[in-house]
Amino acid sequence: MEEKIKSSVRKLKIGYVLFWIIPALLIVAFETDLFPVGVYADDQAMQYRWETASILLTIVVVPVSLKYFNVILKKKNRSFVYFECYQSI
Repeated sequence: MEEKIKSSVRKLKIGYVLFWIIPALLIVAFETDLFPVGVYADDQAMQYRWETASILLTIVVVPVSLKYFNVILKKKNRSFVYFECYQSI
């Protein structure tokens, strides 16, 4: 059990460090012109591709996340006794 906790804490620490490192690296990359800003700003075809990809991603992710939420809700309801809250009334 303690090994799982240590593993989880280590993963959380790595995630926390990456949360700050990645934006800092992006800031440095854009400020030093390593990544050019606005390369696809005037490209209508690229704008169409990005908008289409984001719409398709939304169409896929929303139903999947709702289905996953339903699965989690069913798991929690199995362990919950419904009449337990009504006995105190």
